[in-house]
Amino acid sequence: MEESTEITAEAKQPAKKRRLWLRILCIALSALILLVGFLGLVFYSVWNDEIATVSSFKKLRDRNDANEEGSVYRMDVKGGFYFDKLLKQGGVKNDSELIQFITKNITRGLIKMSIKETDIGCSSFTATAKTATDSLDAITISQRPTSASPFRTPAADGTSPFLR
Repeated sequence: MEESTEITAEAKQPAKKRRLWLRILCIALSALILLVGFLGLVFYSVWNDEIATVSSFKKLRDRNDANEEGSVYRMDVKGGFYFDKLLKQGGVKNDSELIQFITKNITRGLIKMSIKETDIGCSSFTATAKTATDSLDAITISQRPTSASPFRTPAADGTSPFLR
């Protein structure tokens, strides 16, 4: 009878070790899930406007190569996208400064990013009516075919966008 008692005690040892490893594995997995969730919340809180803006990007029309018309896309800009900061610093003098300003502010300086200038040229203008409630915004792009991307931005008080 003693012999069967010894076998039972030996059989209990591996079961205890398995339970211990299972418990350690569950704790480690829970910690990993919590860490990923926390990092996701931090990422979203830092870049929520950018995420919402990119998520709003929609294709409105396919390109038409017969007429050299590019695709038409639309996006709704969420947040200020640092426009006030750009104006406060006195604007930019060239495409390179604009690219540097945008990448530095969007990445919050946390990610080193560089985008090369292209040879594409464009110009834009804005005109405001006497009542200051209506505006006309336009852009010319000197490349064929080209794609258009109208976008909507909130008014200064956060109300309705100017382009529907």
